[in-house]
Amino acid sequence: MPAPTVYRVRENETTSVPVSDLLDGDGELLVNPEVESKDYFAVHVSKGRLRLQARRHVGLIPLNERVSIDVEPRTPVRNLLHLLSVARHPLETLPAERSYATSSQWSGSLLDIYAHSLIERLEEIAARGLLREYERRTEVTQFPRGRILATATARQLHSRGIRHKAVTARFERSPDNAANRCLKYALWLLSGLLSEETPVRPERRLLLDRAAPLYEALGAVRLDRSRDFLEDGLVAGTTRLPALRSYYRPALDLAAAIAQLHGVQLEGGTGTRKLPSTILDMSDLFECYLRNTLAARARERGWEQRVLDGNTEGSTDLFDAKPSPKATPDIVIRDPASGETPALIEIKNVPVKKDRSERSAIQQALTYSLAYRCKRVVLAHPRGYASDFTGLRPQGQIGDLSLYQYVFDLAADPIEDEEDRFVAAVEEVLAKQTT
Repeated sequence: MPAPTVYRVRENETTSVPVSDLLDGDGELLVNPEVESKDYFAVHVSKGRLRLQARRHVGLIPLNERVSIDVEPRTPVRNLLHLLSVARHPLETLPAERSYATSSQWSGSLLDIYAHSLIERLEEIAARGLLREYERRTEVTQFPRGRILATATARQLHSRGIRHKAVTARFERSPDNAANRCLKYALWLLSGLLSEETPVRPERRLLLDRAAPLYEALGAVRLDRSRDFLEDGLVAGTTRLPALRSYYRPALDLAAAIAQLHGVQLEGGTGTRKLPSTILDMSDLFECYLRNTLAARARERGWEQRVLDGNTEGSTDLFDAKPSPKATPDIVIRDPASGETPALIEIKNVPVKKDRSERSAIQQALTYSLAYRCKRVVLAHPRGYASDFTGLRPQGQIGDLSLYQYVFDLAADPIEDEEDRFVAAVEEVLAKQTT
């Protein structure tokens, strides 16, 4: 079957697909159930073509065997693995593989994806057969098999008066080779990492249940914790696998990466590492990343204030009288001693146009400031492709209420410097509150 046609589009933008590519022979819509059940696209039909507007998810999304949509972030982003690690954001996968470039950085966010992918490849190997290589075995025996080593027999046995035994040598095909030791080590390492959390989540328990019989199938293979197998040509890819065992290559590449705790660069698809397509909700990721970054730095710097999630423990009633809907700003900075809220931050994964946040975002931020009796509010945005500005700038003032905007550069290198600038800007806003 030919490879699917890939249409590329940026987050929140639109692409067109021929309607015929999404219909089966009976005229029924042919879309993967995993995609159909998710809100990945807004759909419009015009002149025999389907117009798909990407929403907030990025990644390679397979509509069916003929068509895939590669949704890219709407803003420049570098080092998504770092963002995922800080945000502790889950990765979603879809039944399509794509290529990723390798990275020396490991992230726990990759654990479930690596485990699922390695287990699937090992299940294929178990079904199609283990790679076996000939190795030389020598033994002292009275029932010779293979070739009798006359010189060794004379020196080791006859010289001591032992005439009923001989030293023999033979070659046997064994699964205990570097390739299988690499697979076994990777499976052992992943199983240990999957078991670390308490309690183990049901989806990880299922992975562990699938891994157990595969580990038993490698029972004749030595667990090499020294990782000397990484120097082997078959493992490193410098030696060609036997044609009948070519299905080992994807498994070995993945297992070697796991053994070295190497990750992948989730940006782009130009590498050689094959993994299930990862799907990211960029709005949630950006929000969690900024909140966790600020919370961690606040603890490091000994802030008196607490950084709270306004969607959960930091929320409050929108109106004074009940019943009332909740006010849920993304970041609430609260003084635990007084119970006051010196600053709020609302995060919008939307690039800024003409130096001004959108009117709806401004109105939302001002509404939150009223509900919290807060005089300092920040609207945080990612830097867009068309802008070079990053940092803090005022948006306007109403009486003693000040609204600011922070533009965060997700493509900054190193990203830690941009995090420092963001935290320093929030500290500047807090300092204005007390003057």
